[in-house]
Amino acid sequence: MKKIFFLLCVALPFCFISCGNSVSSSAKSGGGDSVFSDTLQAYLHRLDSLRSSGELRHLNVYKLGKLKSIEFEVYSIESKIDTLQYINLRKDCGGEYYYDWEDATLLVEEVKYFISAIDTINANFDRSVKNEERYVYITNDDIRLFSENENKADGKWEASLSVDYSKKNSSISMSKEDFITLKNLLQAGEKKIRELRK
Repeated sequence: MKKIFFLLCVALPFCFISCGNSVSSSAKSGGGDSVFSDTLQAYLHRLDSLRSSGELRHLNVYKLGKLKSIEFEVYSIESKIDTLQYINLRKDCGGEYYYDWEDATLLVEEVKYFISAIDTINANFDRSVKNEERYVYITNDDIRLFSENENKADGKWEASLSVDYSKKNSSISMSKEDFITLKNLLQAGEKKIRELRK
């Protein structure tokens, strides 16, 4: 089941317990509820129906840029009865001898929650810890932003962005500069979609 959630895990066992719960970042911040979740699910259902409708579809692709090996684009798909837009993240998850492109869908309604997660993780990226800590944010389509500090001697945080956290080779490592690039790409995608919807 696909979820949006944002958790600060104090210890590894607590992380696994918390990750099994249906806690959304929007609900924790007081801004989300089941209506928001239902809206996203309805939009994803419309998108899935449009993609598999058997009708002629027209796709416009607007390139936003690239963060390491992940490409960011805005897709606008239209048929005779519907037009939908979203941010598409694409990464080659293949091995040494083959390509295996993975696409992930990010709805414009999710962008503000994703950016909030980026800001929180980035603000804590240089903070020292006294125990293991993790931040996890997962979108409806399994895009995951992950940051952890295992409380080792070097005291460093490590972070990654994955287009599908359950798929091999779907992640890239993230630095503080990469957080800024990611945020800029998401804001550019949000702006483009708002323009297309006018």
